[in-house]
Amino acid sequence: MCKSINFIASNKTCQINHAEPGKCYGELLESDGNSFAAASTFPKELAGTCQDHDCNLNEVCMPKGITYYCFPWTEPFAERNFTQIFVACAGNQQSVLDTWKNPCTGMDFDIENIKNPCTNMNNRHIRSTMIDKWDVLPIDQVKIELFKNGELAVEIYFDGRGSTNSDWFSKNRLRSNSYNDMTQLSTFNIFSMDGDQNYDRHLFISNRYGTCNQDRGWLLVVDTADANYRYCRFDKLPGKPYPYILYGPDQQMVRFNYGRSGTLIHD
Repeated sequence: MCKSINFIASNKTCQINHAEPGKCYGELLESDGNSFAAASTFPKELAGTCQDHDCNLNEVCMPKGITYYCFPWTEPFAERNFTQIFVACAGNQQSVLDTWKNPCTGMDFDIENIKNPCTNMNNRHIRSTMIDKWDVLPIDQVKIELFKNGELAVEIYFDGRGSTNSDWFSKNRLRSNSYNDMTQLSTFNIFSMDGDQNYDRHLFISNRYGTCNQDRGWLLVVDTADANYRYCRFDKLPGKPYPYILYGPDQQMVRFNYGRSGTLIHD
């Protein structure tokens, strides 16, 4: 259904059109200061395994290994209803990943009705038992929200259909986000929930990795307090307890040695 795209420079938004110039009976008009791209001009190789798909017009082709599947596209991601099932509190000296994976950790409450959960619940991560019922729940999508000083800083949306409670966090399931430089076509060194287990770097979305000062990416949770074997500056933020939640604060990837900490919430 998508035939062309406008990028509106003044407010940094995209418009998706169902027609191209010359084929739309005057519905597309010229505009100054904006960028236009016709889908017919895109190289088929950009679609990967979806380049010869047979999905219906109301479906989106989603790459899956050496094949693909058709994803029903009925409404924008941002308009769906979410149930909050996990809250991670930076600096509470508890592992975010261990709490997510272990049914016996965290605190199970009606998260939706808790105000300031990282303060009111003794600063413990809050975990819903819905995580343990993931495989039998009708999960459509998953959203991560990052907050800084109570203000929403980052949103990342994932396709949750047919996922497990760990593999939803992956490049192939990435759908949309508030970063202006992260898409499925971006270069990723690591994109996984487990991340680098050797250094307890979890929920890791990395672009370049392995040299400390040049390590770049979008999101990283440094999860435990044993810093004796750590040698990167972002592993040991002075005066700040673990876990550290580091992310690109300006809607773009960041060099982690100069990252900022925040609070991660999974909806």
